Amino acid sequence: MEFSIASVRRHFPEAPFYLISDGGPSFQSLAEKWTIHAFRAEMPMHLAQYMNANFTCHRHLLRLADAARWAREQGAKYLMIWEEDTRMLRPLRGLPDVDLATQGNIANTHLGLFTARTAGSPQPGDPRRKRQAERYAARNGYSAGPGSVFKITTFLSALEKSEDSDLEEMYPVQDMCWEDFALSANLSVKRNPEDQQITGLFGDLDAALLPPPGRKPDAALRGKPDESVDVERNLQCLGCLDSCKVRCACGPSWSWSDRFLYLKAQVPQLWNRPWSIWRQSQLLWDRPCEDCHVGFACWDSCRDGCLSLCPAVVHPHKGTTLDCEKEPLPARTVRWDENAELGWQGDGAKMVDLIWSINTM
Repeated sequence: MEFSIASVRRHFPEAPFYLISDGGPSFQSLAEKWTIHAFRAEMPMHLAQYMNANFTCHRHLLRLADAARWAREQGAKYLMIWEEDTRMLRPLRGLPDVDLATQGNIANTHLGLFTARTAGSPQPGDPRRKRQAERYAARNGYSAGPGSVFKITTFLSALEKSEDSDLEEMYPVQDMCWEDFALSANLSVKRNPEDQQITGLFGDLDAALLPPPGRKPDAALRGKPDESVDVERNLQCLGCLDSCKVRCACGPSWSWSDRFLYLKAQVPQLWNRPWSIWRQSQLLWDRPCEDCHVGFACWDSCRDGCLSLCPAVVHPHKGTTLDCEKEPLPARTVRWDENAELGWQGDGAKMVDLIWSINTM
């Protein structure tokens, strides 16, 4: 978790950061070290009903609203939900101008199955469920999750207008709860390629970043107007980072058996490209980090050279191989373009528009 917080602090030393401990340690010393606000629940909350029978989406959203109001008092316009196994590799270039910016490449079918199971064939008297099912199908099931960003004003306004009975029926797992709420409240939702989750369980694919046939990539989500979305960007990012680990002796060299497994993952690209890309990415994520025997400066500078290929936020899903240093990196001085969409400027990258909230489970 400290490495996760440090990855944000490295780029945004002054961003408001609200840490919630689910009945675990208070993290007060960590909060003081990294200048964050730490709060401890008196009992394990477990942000899913299958782990905590008392969890409801309704109560979870009310708690999130408390954080959003606090964030607004700090001058924030957006609320980003974070998790301890998420890493920030570089500053976000910008956000889509929507009410909820979600995972860039994770195809979660949970909510669609939940809707179908609950609503069946939506009845004429249930417009919320009908609208939700239609909008979810139109978005092909791409969901919220760690790294998702709510626009605070529209989130709070929509929550105030929602019926308690509707909120009680929503999906009782944290990230699906956000998606269920956003669709039901008719909020604008868009995938954010700056935020990537790498997991095989839900079949996420780099190809999910491609625009529909006949449509050009969204210029607002690319660094520059003349760039195109590369379907193998994540794979290129991971390959570059792994080469740095080997070059700087921060990870093991590739054995013959490692190379053979990787070749086996590459061959199916001829007939099943999405699976092959995912499998290659998974093998790269599984490669360990260790102390940098050549010297940490090598890993630090080499890694920075890879970041043009990488999304800003990665969520490897309960595991990361990005922590090669012995101690988390300190904050660094960053100059942010004064014309950037989120409005950060000057040395120190003082952040005025975005706040992170982290939930530890």
